[in-house]
Amino acid sequence: VLFRSKVLDWATGSDGFNVPEGDRDDLVLRLKGSTEALDSDTHIGTLAGKGDGLALDLLPGDKFAG
Repeated sequence: VLFRSKVLDWATGSDGFNVPEGDRDDLVLRLKGSTEALDSDTHIGTLAGKGDGLALDLLPGDKFAG
């Protein structure tokens, strides 16, 4: 399960927080309490062992002003 294609889509979709589509690309998932966004190719299985819980924060991504 890749975060961008599955977990983040679920969290922002109608089964999760139902974020409007135009706002979804501005959001990132981080391990709870972390300051670093998860890489889009991070596999969820690498973050939680079998039977372990996993807490993630859904936050606005970095905004760059140019």
